[in-house]
Amino acid sequence: MGFNKRVVDDFFQLLGGLMDQYKFKPDRIYNCDETGISSVPKSKSKIIASKGRKQVGAITSAERGETVTVEICMNAAGTYMPPFFIFPRKRFNSEFMRNAPIGSIAEFHQSGWMQKDIFEKWMVHFIQFSHATQDNPVLLLLDGHCTHTKSIELIQIARDNGVVLLCFPPHCTHRLQPLDVAFMKPLSTYYDKETTNWLRNHGGDVVTLKQLAEIFGLAFIKAATMTTAINGFQKTGICPFNPDIFNDLDFMAAETTNVLIENDDMAQVSSVPPLPVIRESCTLPEASNSTTDNEKVPDPMPGCSHWNDQTPKVKKTTFKNVSPEDVLPVPQQTLENREKKKRNSRFRGKTAVITESPYKKALEEHQKNSKKFPAKRKVTNVKKSYFPNLTNLPTK
Repeated sequence: MGFNKRVVDDFFQLLGGLMDQYKFKPDRIYNCDETGISSVPKSKSKIIASKGRKQVGAITSAERGETVTVEICMNAAGTYMPPFFIFPRKRFNSEFMRNAPIGSIAEFHQSGWMQKDIFEKWMVHFIQFSHATQDNPVLLLLDGHCTHTKSIELIQIARDNGVVLLCFPPHCTHRLQPLDVAFMKPLSTYYDKETTNWLRNHGGDVVTLKQLAEIFGLAFIKAATMTTAINGFQKTGICPFNPDIFNDLDFMAAETTNVLIENDDMAQVSSVPPLPVIRESCTLPEASNSTTDNEKVPDPMPGCSHWNDQTPKVKKTTFKNVSPEDVLPVPQQTLENREKKKRNSRFRGKTAVITESPYKKALEEHQKNSKKFPAKRKVTNVKKSYFPNLTNLPTK
């Protein structure tokens, strides 16, 4: 539903405008994306076994593993930026980066996921790697994750250093993002093979976070080829610029979901009228099981054996006795919830140039109007008998 012709045309229209304005060359067009790697690989390569065998075993690290987020970036000329690791730990541990790829950087967070402040640090390293300046700008293509599109500090850093941020439309990265199209699948395959080789060479040991960077580095070197990057940008129509890379057959899956929608100033909100609620006291006509000679009801299923001339035919019922008083109005609370949902959908996700002034001003206004106040503290009953050594404790 998300990958439709109208959305893709809007994206290429923005991309074409930036290409005409800044004259980006292939080595100045970058794409970044996050991926999660685990000490226990998600996929497993094929295993050869004898025919008819019901249980086939394979060597594995453990039943469950820990996930590490890796930020990957490449450009249309085939150059890759060293990976950026985010480990699920609170404190820095240098052993996690042992034998990691040269130039790679690590950050530590208790969740192991990308955060706004961490992505701002990555942006600083990206500016140093790409040598971006206001006189020699670069184009960075990224998805619409909140860490990319809802940070005023990130937008300011990018604007001050000549980085133009262009966001992909939602639910389209599987066809428009070069990393998803050409790089992520080979990387996952090579990582599975390297993990299996490590387990075979270290019998009885399991892969932990201390060996993960080393194994990932071996897989990254094999997957990060110049041909892969160039083909990824070419298949998506980004470089060389080709807005007609997708034909009508590619958009056929979204044809059944194309409906008329009304345009909001920042989002597209579906206009579905509310269904009326009818009171139980209203009278409805009863269906008649007999037909007159002049009225002929067609056979609903011709040719079926269980339908014959003696089968009773029912007329279509109509709501004739429903008065306006019998229709309940839509509750005011429901209308308020709809308006609130409509206002919150302004930044739901849309292809846009994030570093432009209209987007920045709209984001500042959105953050100013949606300040979250701290919730009231929940008070529970406390009995004094539970704390015999303490006095003057409140009962609530």
